[in-house]
Amino acid sequence: MHQTLTQKLYDEFPELYRGDDKSIHNSCMPWGFLHDDGWFMIIYDLSVDIMEACRKDGINPPKVVQVKEKMGGLRYYIHGGNEIIQELIDRAEDASCKTCEVCGEPGYMRREGWVRTLCDAHAKNGE
Repeated sequence: MHQTLTQKLYDEFPELYRGDDKSIHNSCMPWGFLHDDGWFMIIYDLSVDIMEACRKDGINPPKVVQVKEKMGGLRYYIHGGNEIIQELIDRAEDASCKTCEVCGEPGYMRREGWVRTLCDAHAKNGE
C-alpha cells in the first residue's frame, strides 16, 4: 500500500499499529501493509470498528502484527482482542474478496496466475 495511506493508519490508530518501528522478530508491520491501495478503506473502517469495540468492552486494543494479501484475500493478524474483534476481522477479510485490491471498486477473485481480487477493468489490464 502507498506510504501516505500507510502513514494515515499509523497516525490515526497508533494503539493498533504499534509494531511498525519494531524488529521483524516481534511483528511483520515493519514491512507495512502488503496489499494494494484498493483495500485501504476496508482496513481504515476495520481499525475504527476495532477501537470502538475496545472502548465499549473496556479492553486494550490488540497489537496488529501483519496485514497482507494472501490467495486473493486480506489477512489481518493480531495479538490480543476478543471474539467480537475477531468477528470484525472476519467480516473485513470477507469484504476484501469482493473488493478490487487495486481501486476499491467491486471485484471478484481471479485465478489467472496469481490469485487476486480485481474489478473487470483491472483484470482486463492484467494488473
